[in-house]
Amino acid sequence: MKIEELEQGEGLATLMPDIQTTATLVANVTLGLDDQIDGNSDCSLDRPVDSSPEEQYIRIMKQLQFASHDMMEEQEDGTVNFTVTHHFQPMALATPEQSHPARVKRIAQETVTLSTSLPLSYSSSVFVRYDSSRLDVMKVLITGPADTPYANGCFELDVFFPPDYPLSPMLINQ
Repeated sequence: MKIEELEQGEGLATLMPDIQTTATLVANVTLGLDDQIDGNSDCSLDRPVDSSPEEQYIRIMKQLQFASHDMMEEQEDGTVNFTVTHHFQPMALATPEQSHPARVKRIAQETVTLSTSLPLSYSSSVFVRYDSSRLDVMKVLITGPADTPYANGCFELDVFFPPDYPLSPMLINQ
């Protein structure tokens, strides 16, 4: 597949703020539905009055699992600096914010999927933060599963979607 074939989403780059807002709304609605189900008095007979520590952990951490964070900020002189360390900082700064429409569309699709499908359990979970102004810069935290050499460990990964994504895979570094 050539990059020209992916250009069907012309003008999509200008929709980035709307896409980010939509991803946030989807996450909030999903959490709201979970809260309604949890608070439904008809269902309270089917579960114990006090939830287990595992259930409490999942309920609380679900709200923190996927969110934005200001990883980059524009300075008075027009330059952009990272507010957190990121392995792919030079590449991210060299990639224009308004990039190829096919790239923006694909990253937006990936982001919406991520916002509702990250694994979350008492023993191992995945948490994602994406930059508030750019979906192509992310940080991921994975907690190690129980009964493995990685148990009780936290693994922070820097993620960057290169300029020719989806023709090239995303870049990940720890």
